[in-house]
Amino acid sequence: MAPRRPCIEPRCPGFAIPGRARCGAHQRAAWRAANAAKPPELLAFYASSVWKALSRAHRLQNPWCSLCASEGRSTPAVQVDHIVGIRQAPDRALDPENLQSLCMSCHNRKTFAEGRR
Repeated sequence: MAPRRPCIEPRCPGFAIPGRARCGAHQRAAWRAANAAKPPELLAFYASSVWKALSRAHRLQNPWCSLCASEGRSTPAVQVDHIVGIRQAPDRALDPENLQSLCMSCHNRKTFAEGRR
């Protein structure tokens, strides 16, 4: 069992959520701030029942991370990712051929790399 780490926010007496850098209250605030910077139509798309049903069905059919599988590892997928992003190809947002199942690590790495371009 790993030792608890303090929250990275200045003067916060709380402890970080396991796997995160902030306590629960500060993590929620960070997520809210990140979502506030996203376009409202993008947030509405990901909150839609159509996307939720499609992503759930995709995860059931493809339960393993496709990037890890290409490297010979078996990692459970937790995210459904658009191969070509919604901003680049909005007409492919609900195209099953444009989706891939990813673990959190691969999804974060891909999202970070796309943001740097």
